[in-house]
Amino acid sequence: MCSNLTNITIPNSVTSIDKRLFLKCSSLTSVTIPNSVTSIDYGAFESCSSLASVTIPDSVTNIDDKAFIYCSSLENIKVDDKSRYYSSIDGNLYNHDKTELMQYAIGKNDKTFNIPNSVTSIGENAFATCMNLTSIAIPNSVTSIGDGAFEECSSLTSITIPNSVTSIGESAFGNCSRLKDVYYSGSKEQWNGISIGCLLYTSPSPRDGLLSRMPSSA
Repeated sequence: MCSNLTNITIPNSVTSIDKRLFLKCSSLTSVTIPNSVTSIDYGAFESCSSLASVTIPDSVTNIDDKAFIYCSSLENIKVDDKSRYYSSIDGNLYNHDKTELMQYAIGKNDKTFNIPNSVTSIGENAFATCMNLTSIAIPNSVTSIGDGAFEECSSLTSITIPNSVTSIGESAFGNCSRLKDVYYSGSKEQWNGISIGCLLYTSPSPRDGLLSRMPSSA
């Protein structure tokens, strides 16, 4: 446990920030990642609830799923402009081509968010435990929604799934306690063709039970 750690400068000798290395460092507000680091592993900064900002150097070639999950104060993920692997828009983390939204900075105070049209994939747990967003616009460019993508987004009240989506991961909308309106813009036939994981949403039917308005059969 590292609950009293408030800031750290990682030594230049380090090449990998290991799995859950800073797990629950709840007082950590500042971390300096050197250019020697090439990998930020699974859950490396998980539950660092006071961490507001982090800068990813251009040396980083791998960021695992959930590297910054449950960082409830995180407002800004910066990526060095020279990076060939990752990028940042408005403090949110994307792959270099901006086709995957990897991590929304869940500490932001914004109530609404429009996912950029360049995005085709919403990453695993990308918005998980975001408490402030009430509405998220998913563009027609998106084809897949990852496992737990919107899990425990406690203020989310409505969302529309575009007919471009072909895959929705497990528990994508799990435990969204205020989510009342979920719409699908395509047909009944298209909806039935989507690959949907288990435990998508608290409902007797993980497919049709998700929707507030069923698509037509046309």
